[in-house]
Amino acid sequence: MELEITKVYAVFLHTFIWSLLGSFTATVATETDIACLKSIKASLEDPFGYLKSSWDFNNNTEGFICSFTGVDCWHPNENKVLNLRLPDMGLRGRFPLGIENCTSLTGLDLSGNEVEGPIPFDIPKRLPFVTSLDLSSNSFSGEIPSSIANCSHLNILKLDHNRLTGHIPQEIGGLSRIKVFSVSDNLLSGPVPNFANTAVSADDYANNNGLCGGPLRSFSDFRYSLYASYCVPWVYMGKKNGMITIPELISTSQHFVTRMSSIDLCNATGNFSKHNIIGVGQIGTMYKASLPNGWSLAVKKLYISEQSEEQFISELKTLGRLRHDNLIPLLGFCKEAKTRLLVYKYVSNGSLFDWLHSWEGKKKVLKWPLRMKIAAGIAKGLAWLHHCCSFRVAHLNISTKCILLDKDLDPSYQTLECLPSSIQMRSIQAVVSSWMLNFGRNVFLRKMFSTSELCFLS
Repeated sequence: MELEITKVYAVFLHTFIWSLLGSFTATVATETDIACLKSIKASLEDPFGYLKSSWDFNNNTEGFICSFTGVDCWHPNENKVLNLRLPDMGLRGRFPLGIENCTSLTGLDLSGNEVEGPIPFDIPKRLPFVTSLDLSSNSFSGEIPSSIANCSHLNILKLDHNRLTGHIPQEIGGLSRIKVFSVSDNLLSGPVPNFANTAVSADDYANNNGLCGGPLRSFSDFRYSLYASYCVPWVYMGKKNGMITIPELISTSQHFVTRMSSIDLCNATGNFSKHNIIGVGQIGTMYKASLPNGWSLAVKKLYISEQSEEQFISELKTLGRLRHDNLIPLLGFCKEAKTRLLVYKYVSNGSLFDWLHSWEGKKKVLKWPLRMKIAAGIAKGLAWLHHCCSFRVAHLNISTKCILLDKDLDPSYQTLECLPSSIQMRSIQAVVSSWMLNFGRNVFLRKMFSTSELCFLS
């Protein structure tokens, strides 16, 4: 009997000790994760109050941080952070070093903010279990730390649209789990890494003046500039006289817009054939350009303008800086005599107007869940333009005819009508120029929506 009591006592003691240890571990994890978020809030400027309004640390209820904006927890009743999603909030400052206190963090998204400075060299120590790291569309500078290759769990690494310099560490190619890797629109140079288990597209390296190798080996003999400059604008351009020159680039502090040949663009559009017209607007006509390899671009031929070359290039510098998932990026331009051409990424599914208004022989169905998805994408793009872009601008021609849908029916719109310009009608220019000078937060929309379009957007 005494032996049985001793056994029962031992079992209870064992259970009690482990429960204490478990409670201690959970408490430590809770406290460190709370400290992590407090540190992030303190270290980043929050001009639009996203964190200030949501991250309230006066609440002591279980799992309270899980209701914070951008915070995903492992369990809703446990203060243990799984992912931090803080995109497009206008946050400013440097990489928050206190993030290391989120000891179980697997995903970090700081994209579309104004975070600057270097990426920490000891990032594997601060984010030992990270699987997704998105630092795109910020102002990070300096070199990509080679130590990032020690983040062995990484599936997604997005560093595009920053001011990163130097070489891409070759060790990154050894990341065995990587599925998405992007460093486009930086100031990188040198060879691109070889990835053993994934295929990185040329677009993911685009707009870096000094990169070489990898994606372009199979077309190194292609003599003309159009295809090369679309794929990877760091490639040397060929000219008809056989001379090889470096492409004339317009530096926009962190992005590049490539100067292209009018002959190449003319050939790609079938001499600007009416059969290739995909849109007619207030300031120009859009054509589909077909490349020899089957890829497509969109070329806007602007109506004749008396503006100087300096004005034109100044506007392109501004356009080149407008980069967001819901804005169609400007890839290149051409100015020869009075010809003004702008080259954009081709968006394959046509305009939102076409999808909302069917006619005989062409009927498209756009169900309400898709309409909600499209409306959210439009709102994100406008919110970024008006509040998160480093220089605030107004889009002057929002309508369903200028909102284009990609293969996944994600919406985007052209950047051309996002700034005051002599390209624009003079009346619009006067209104928006005065608005821009005051850096106001008003929204000026030139075109009103029809009743059916308002029904869609509401």
